[in-house]
Amino acid sequence: METQPSAHRATDVTSVENGEDHPPHLSTCLGPLFDGQNYPQTRINHQSRMYGCKPVAGRRTNLSSRIRLFRRAFFPEVSDRDWNDWRWQIRNRIQDIAQFDRMLALSNDERSAIEKGGSLLPVGVTPYYMSILSYDNPEQPLRRTVIPSTREFLCAPGEAADPLAEEAMSPVPGLVHRYPDRVLLLVSDFCSTYCRYCTRSRVVGQGVLYPAVSRLEKAIEDIRVNRQIRDVLVSGGEPLALSDDRLDWMLTE
Repeated sequence: METQPSAHRATDVTSVENGEDHPPHLSTCLGPLFDGQNYPQTRINHQSRMYGCKPVAGRRTNLSSRIRLFRRAFFPEVSDRDWNDWRWQIRNRIQDIAQFDRMLALSNDERSAIEKGGSLLPVGVTPYYMSILSYDNPEQPLRRTVIPSTREFLCAPGEAADPLAEEAMSPVPGLVHRYPDRVLLLVSDFCSTYCRYCTRSRVVGQGVLYPAVSRLEKAIEDIRVNRQIRDVLVSGGEPLALSDDRLDWMLTE
C-alpha cells in the first residue's frame, strides 16, 4: 500500500471550518432547487419587507431574486467569490437557534426541536440553502428537509436506529458488505447540510466515521483481499467534502 504524504490531514472538514485553505473541488453549493415555478412579485415584496430591504426594480421575480434579497439582508458584505466558495459556505453554516431566529419565522415545533437537539442528527444549513427556504412556511418541502421537527423524537414500534442493518453487515467500521460483489465505503460522517430524513443519522454528524487514514486503510485492505468485489460505492456523509488529495489517495488505493 502506498504511504500517504505527511501533508495530508486526518480530516479536511475541521480545517475548512477553522478557515484553512485546501485545493478546490466540486462546490457544496446545491443546485437551484425550488418548490415552485417563478417566485411571484407579491411574495418578493413580502419577503423584502421581512428581510428589511427593497426589491430590485426590473429584476426577474424568480429564485435568484429571493437569493439576492437574502444576501442583502444577512450577508451584505460577502462577495460573489466568497458566496460561491464551498469553503466559505461550510465555515458559515447556520447552526444555532439565534441564527435561525434571525433568518426564519420558526414555528413552535421547529423551535422546540432545535432547542432540544440532544442526540438527534445535528442541525446545519449552508447560507445558500437557507436562502432558498421559505421564510414563513414551515411546510415548504425544502424547509422540512433541513429544519428539524419534534416528530424526530418519536420512535414507532418496529423502527430501528439502523434501518438498513448496515452495522450488522460491516466487517470493518465504515465498510458495508451486503452483496458478494459490491461494497459501500463510508468515508466520513460530515455533510455541509444535514437532511432530516437521513437513514444514517445514527452516525452522520456524530463524529463516528472520522476520515482517518488508519480506518480507511483497514477498509481498503478488506476490499483488496476479497477478489469477488468489483464495485465500490463511496459515500458518507459527503465524500466530496474531503480534499482532492485525500480523495485521490483513497481512490488510487
